[in-house]
Amino acid sequence: MNDNRRKLVGILKLLYENTDADHSMNTYQIMDALETMGYGRPDRKTIDSNIKFLIEDLEMGIVKIKGKPNKYKWIHREFDLDELEMLVDAVHAARYISARKSREIITKLKDLTSIHQAAVLNREMYTTSNFKRDSSDVLASADIVSEAIKGRRRIRFQLSDH
Repeated sequence: MNDNRRKLVGILKLLYENTDADHSMNTYQIMDALETMGYGRPDRKTIDSNIKFLIEDLEMGIVKIKGKPNKYKWIHREFDLDELEMLVDAVHAARYISARKSREIITKLKDLTSIHQAAVLNREMYTTSNFKRDSSDVLASADIVSEAIKGRRRIRFQLSDH
């Protein structure tokens, strides 16, 4: 990958992970971060033109705030913070998802936002110690039942108390 493409990907990664509606990065912060990441030190105009390309040509959810220096932030995301909080709470509350699987899913949900908003998602629901099931077979069983329903097939199962 040529150097300009690597820098463009670096800028994209920086803005996605470090900015949101409440947190921005200015041109010089981006230049310093790219240098730290091993992309070399780009000049200010390269940063501005790369971000202009991301905004105008690729229609990324990035906003430019004019100033000295310019600031940038990624504000248009697939899920807003309230939606992510609701999803995290739903995963925590789902009894059929093991604690380990809940942590994995929540980590993936945190990757959908900035590091600042991901910190807000670090919340635990307080439940009894036996609230979550330990079985990893539950999700596989749910898939089997779902496929049977889609295929309009009958299934047979046996309920038991634990």
